[in-house]
Amino acid sequence: MVMLLHVHIGCRRLLSRLKQTTRARYFSDSKLKVAVNVISSGGFGTPKSILVNVTNTKEERHQTTQYDSGYFYTPAVGKSYLFNCGEGTKRSFTMNMYKRNTVEDIFVTVSNWENLGGLKGLFTERTRYEDTSEMFRKDLRLYGPESMLDRFYVGSAPVYSLVNATRDMFHEDEYVQIKYIPFFPELSVEDLKYYPAHVAEQTQNWKIEGVQPALKQKLSSIVYILKVLEEESNSLPTIMILECPDKRYLKSLLESEDLQKHLNEPGAYIFHLSPVSVVEDPSYKTLINRSHASNEHIHVDERQGQPSQNHIRVLQKVLHELDNKVFPLFPSHANLDQHHDNSNQVLRSKTNTQKMLSVRCGHSLQFQNMVPRLTSTLRNPQRSFKKGMKNLKKKDEKYLQSVQEFVQKQNRDKVVYPVILFLGTAATKPAMLRNVTGIYLQIDPDTAILLDCGEGTYIQMCLHFGSKTNEMLRKIKCIFISHLHADHIAGLAGILKQRHLAFKEIGVPVEPVDIIGEDDMVVLRYAIAYFVPNILEETKMHMSRTFRSVGYSSEIHQKLKLKELRTVKALHNRGRAHSVSFKHEAGWHLVFSGDTMYNINLINLGYNCDILIHEATFPSTSADFARKSNHSTVTDALNASTRMKAKKTILTHFSPKALRYEKDLILSRTDVTIAMDHMKVQMSDLDFTPLYNPFLLELAEYIEKRRNINI
Repeated sequence: MVMLLHVHIGCRRLLSRLKQTTRARYFSDSKLKVAVNVISSGGFGTPKSILVNVTNTKEERHQTTQYDSGYFYTPAVGKSYLFNCGEGTKRSFTMNMYKRNTVEDIFVTVSNWENLGGLKGLFTERTRYEDTSEMFRKDLRLYGPESMLDRFYVGSAPVYSLVNATRDMFHEDEYVQIKYIPFFPELSVEDLKYYPAHVAEQTQNWKIEGVQPALKQKLSSIVYILKVLEEESNSLPTIMILECPDKRYLKSLLESEDLQKHLNEPGAYIFHLSPVSVVEDPSYKTLINRSHASNEHIHVDERQGQPSQNHIRVLQKVLHELDNKVFPLFPSHANLDQHHDNSNQVLRSKTNTQKMLSVRCGHSLQFQNMVPRLTSTLRNPQRSFKKGMKNLKKKDEKYLQSVQEFVQKQNRDKVVYPVILFLGTAATKPAMLRNVTGIYLQIDPDTAILLDCGEGTYIQMCLHFGSKTNEMLRKIKCIFISHLHADHIAGLAGILKQRHLAFKEIGVPVEPVDIIGEDDMVVLRYAIAYFVPNILEETKMHMSRTFRSVGYSSEIHQKLKLKELRTVKALHNRGRAHSVSFKHEAGWHLVFSGDTMYNINLINLGYNCDILIHEATFPSTSADFARKSNHSTVTDALNASTRMKAKKTILTHFSPKALRYEKDLILSRTDVTIAMDHMKVQMSDLDFTPLYNPFLLELAEYIEKRRNINI
């Protein structure tokens, strides 16, 4: 009887699936499994990126290894192929439950910053030793348009090899063959105004047969056609990745005979990374209609949002209950608790008569046997995080209640500048809940200074400010870069590009922004100009060393209403780093250490300051490693604060273990605040923010113990 019941239930589930699908194709039993994962769908401020996993299920090893970091790693036999690597891609990997097939090959559709912005952080912040738990190999192969990385700054020792996808025929390894089909834009005089004159002259000859100017090749878009190599049968579908960045490319796209041949072949799944404005164009719909009727078209739709940020929203909501001023809620807080588990859904239902489906971040389309399955790769905040937060609050309920009662009695209706917003507080590399260094220092209602600009800083601004992001970008008058490590600089191009668009939005000329940085910033500025052509006219460069002298004055002082802006050489990055001190006409004095070891010169620079923001990368138990990497321990930071006689100190740029090991030391100080991402403080707030430290320390300890989740 029980057996018959199980058979009955199984048949009902099977029939339910069959009723829901009209165009599902069946795949024979294959030893290879293919999963197409949407890492990021281009939601507000985020890139569009796809990861294709090919796994050999019959040879897959099932042993589990534990590493010193606390991670458990189950190796898989197979490979992964990453299509586009925009800003925040590396962080997105920590938010998804991907099998750790190693990525060796990265394919770029269009060589713009949206697709390449995550490469610098990926190259320069990877481990120096062979660690099989890393998602990315030491040496990578990059595939994309001609001269894609001619001027892309990735540090003194590039760790990639570049394959020209406009000339080479295809890529092939033991698992897949990937073909390349380029198409090109039609450029106008307006498009070329930011480029040298000889480029415009060369462009006039584009219509002459056989002439392909360098700029046209650089601006090309590549269609990637992935076919899985199987010895026994060809049962798995063809995967196509296509991006038409704007309508200038449509003519070339529609005229491509090579692409049309592949579209005529049955059994393909075409993933469209094109923006909505292009997809809705009648010409683009013509391309879809010309495709074989059995092919599936899936649009990675940027309007679907970024649900991978739900963990960050959950944490902010918890902290908001602690203090609604210091931890403001993010805009568009709806859909916070939505988590879709589509493990039993099929691709198409009878009610959907559209030619194109849409997917969002966290969706994975898997192919092996029977019908394709649409699953979710996102970590569920309900299971892995939210419940733990509730338990943690109950543990400290009495203490938190007393703190809240005290804070509510404070008069904080009036905004008193400066206002400090921490956009990133993590050390070296981003984690699920904390981004790398970026501080938005607002010194009056219309003026702000950006202190460092790690990868994903713009994404953090979008998350925090929502529809007001462009307004806050226009307020940035100065950017201080302490040094040129990726976790402090890789977000600069994104900020400058979006700032340009923010001024363009309101129809006024772009106000040039002052950038203070190391000598190498000049080289970096010209490198970024390849992706942000307007940067040379919209930035003014200043060398950090010119601000070391006492009494030095410049246009920046007048613009920012500063009595003093001084720098001092930091003990980091072989002496090519600086700390900075600001003294405002309103009377406040703020010091930012950047990355540095304990530095007596910094102590003298910031003596008797109002606010010290100091890095605290390591616990004192790792003092030797801190010295080798030229960083401070928590003890170093607090000793500097004491000797400097800083009135208030904020710790940032700390590793996951630093707070946990220095818990007693931090709690012994009533003038020290632990920074958190999206914490916004005024000077008066720092009188009571140390009261939050016990809860934040418990929070850090709880999250560090969670496997695969770092705070």
